[in-house]
Amino acid sequence: MLKQGYYNYEYQVVNRETGKADENGFEGNWFETSNLYTILVYFKTFGDRYDRLMSAVSIDSKDRQ
Repeated sequence: MLKQGYYNYEYQVVNRETGKADENGFEGNWFETSNLYTILVYFKTFGDRYDRLMSAVSIDSKDRQ
């Protein structure tokens, strides 16, 4: 039985010829895939009934600068 908590794991395939682990063998390698992330930063002071949007930014994972 496992304890309650957070577990981080990954599956790996071992190359039979070399005996080394192939990290991309099971799930593949998707480094060329583009992902768009939107980050919203809110601020709320004590007693306010609403959150204020302070900043917003969208980041594309393929745009490496």
